[in-house]
Amino acid sequence: MIQFLKTSLGKYKTILFRKLIPSYRKVRGVAEEKNHWERLFSSKESLFSDPDFKNRADPDRLLQPELAKLLESTTGDPLVLDVGCGPLSTIGIVFQNRRVDLHGADPLADDYQKLLDSIGVAANCKLANCPGQELVKTYGEGKFDLVASVNALDHSESPMDVFKEMVGVCKVGGYIFLGHSENEGIHERYHGMHQWNFRKEGSKLVANDGVRSYELIAGLSNVVVAAERAIPSKPRPFLEWTFKKIG
Repeated sequence: MIQFLKTSLGKYKTILFRKLIPSYRKVRGVAEEKNHWERLFSSKESLFSDPDFKNRADPDRLLQPELAKLLESTTGDPLVLDVGCGPLSTIGIVFQNRRVDLHGADPLADDYQKLLDSIGVAANCKLANCPGQELVKTYGEGKFDLVASVNALDHSESPMDVFKEMVGVCKVGGYIFLGHSENEGIHERYHGMHQWNFRKEGSKLVANDGVRSYELIAGLSNVVVAAERAIPSKPRPFLEWTFKKIG
């Protein structure tokens, strides 16, 4: 009951503040996101001993199998974009004796670069200071073999708008990959950047802000679902969806 009340209050507080202060989510969420990473980077000793950080910083980390399958037919070094990549992308860069040409788009990229410089670690992708709503403006149409976003699209102001941009920068025949914990907004009580939930409704991937629901690919005739799965995980499943751009 207490958890339910906290979640409900968090949801309606966010809705009210969104209406009264349009910049509320963006300003507060960005500040909390920056503070989160600054705290982690403040202790170099504990950071360098963290397995996740060590894996991200590894220049020879293997591309995840589920992503490697999507790039099997490419020739040369495939172009991949990680949307909302954070300071270090989680996407691997080595597969089939080739290296992924990995780019990372994040609206806090400049801040992340300063953090990386402060501990003497190189960015593991080509970082660009770019919000998700400006991918096409930044990179151009139809550039990437694969466009991915992992645990990031739920942080955006409009997942639907960002997804359209991801489709825009993807090559025809290329793939868009999303990986998110189910109902992240509810779990985090709509705190900070966690303003959206992703969940499966029937055969559709739906984004929900606590009041309204939107099918992610509604109105997009040039993209189809290629694969989807829910990976059992605690405290909630991890959803993976793959879309193919067909025109």
